[in-house]
Amino acid sequence: MRVKNVLQVNVRLSEGGAAGVARTLADELAHSAVNSRFVYGYGPHGGDSPEAAALAAVRLTAMQVAAVNKISFELLGEESRIRGPRRWEEFRQAVDWADVVHFHAVHSYMANPHQLVSAVTDARKPLVWTMHDQWHFTGRCAQPGACNKFATGCQPCPDLRAYPPARVDRAAEHWSTRRELVAELHSTGRFALVSCAGWLADLAEANGLGPVRTITNSVDRRFWEAATAEWRTTSGPKVRALFICRDLRDPQKVDWDVLRAVSGAGGVELTIIGDNPQEILPNVRYVASTRSREELAAIMKAHDVLVFTSTVDYYPLTLVEALTAGMRVVAVDSQAARELAWTPRVRIVSHGAELASAVSDMPIAPTAEPHEVGVFAPSVMARRYLDVYEEVFSG
Repeated sequence: MRVKNVLQVNVRLSEGGAAGVARTLADELAHSAVNSRFVYGYGPHGGDSPEAAALAAVRLTAMQVAAVNKISFELLGEESRIRGPRRWEEFRQAVDWADVVHFHAVHSYMANPHQLVSAVTDARKPLVWTMHDQWHFTGRCAQPGACNKFATGCQPCPDLRAYPPARVDRAAEHWSTRRELVAELHSTGRFALVSCAGWLADLAEANGLGPVRTITNSVDRRFWEAATAEWRTTSGPKVRALFICRDLRDPQKVDWDVLRAVSGAGGVELTIIGDNPQEILPNVRYVASTRSREELAAIMKAHDVLVFTSTVDYYPLTLVEALTAGMRVVAVDSQAARELAWTPRVRIVSHGAELASAVSDMPIAPTAEPHEVGVFAPSVMARRYLDVYEEVFSG
């Protein structure tokens, strides 16, 4: 027997890296005659996702339920057990249709995760669950940053503002239940926990969640084809630097001191892509964020180096896209940057103060060739996931 139907479940459908990975995976699986369906929590502002109609996706969480779940998480440490009967029945029917259910990020007010898991196990369906963050081994948040109290029980939580935020600290209470949930799933023999990055898998294993597979993220097919169609062989007189962040208000991903220094460095032209800029720097080109994969590929191919200042990503698609488009990368030291340090096109600096000089001193070189970036091809990610699907499906 082989897998024919896969149900992918994620809190968002159109926004975020996990949603992008799920959509890319669905597109690629279709080339192997594997059907995909989607269940998602909610779209922008708690409403429908703009991609829902085109993907025939089932929305699980009504706006009112999401609001209750948010309050419940802030006060009790987990989402409520309230659910809309009609939407939940549609979810159960989608689970029944599937040969394998694939969870991505199912936290952040979508539904009570234990109920989601029970819907799958009660239907006796195998489950693949991808870690796109650290939710599984903390007691509360998904992005603990520099905090490592998850290694000793999350007691007490030092930062209730870490996403998703809370008002009451119940991290220690839920630290064990999350781990017990993963252990119970492993015991079924029809479960695989997958990490989007090797460093994250190592950390999960060290914290008792193993075994954990690693399947790194790929770019989507449209971006891949646009980025690798033609290769630039010449460069301009200045280093053309690019910085990308969809929401430029995010202090964990955007370092305006670094961007200011890069924009003032000699021999550098800086372009910033994103919305809600907090500063308008002189001699910087600003471009609004785009959903067009072809447009993003064209912009990247017109630049030499990507500036990366985030320290909270896990395996960021922005870095993968830049490398696929033939760019070099200069990044502030982080686990995500180290994950890609195997390629000489990535240079890691210890802190932001070094980044501007690293960009201005960078030799301008031709772009990469397709064989150098083949690891990022969407077919590679899909083939590896399909192997895991077949394994859990066979039991």
